[in-house]
Amino acid sequence: MALPTKISVHGGAAPAELEAFVRDCAEALGHQYPEATHCAVALDLARGQPHSGQRYSVRIDVSTPSGAIAVARDPATDRSDQGFQSLIRDAFAAVDRELQDAEPPLTRDT
Repeated sequence: MALPTKISVHGGAAPAELEAFVRDCAEALGHQYPEATHCAVALDLARGQPHSGQRYSVRIDVSTPSGAIAVARDPATDRSDQGFQSLIRDAFAAVDRELQDAEPPLTRDT
């Protein structure tokens, strides 16, 4: 079953391929952790556009039966110059690590 995912964009419209990338990342997460019940991804473009070299941020909230996990990535505070897709990929990797460390442990399908 696919992980229900809500994508919200603040400060502009995200390109369709960026939203598709987010959905692909969420789908992969849902396959790895079938116990995850919901994923919300907030993309903040108000700080700049992804291709202009300006800043933006990502926040991911994942719900599980035992609680919720929230991860945020903001290059302005992380002092990173990575692209938007790399930022999203890093945020999903951080969610993956949090889910691995969850108490009680979640089952990871591989």
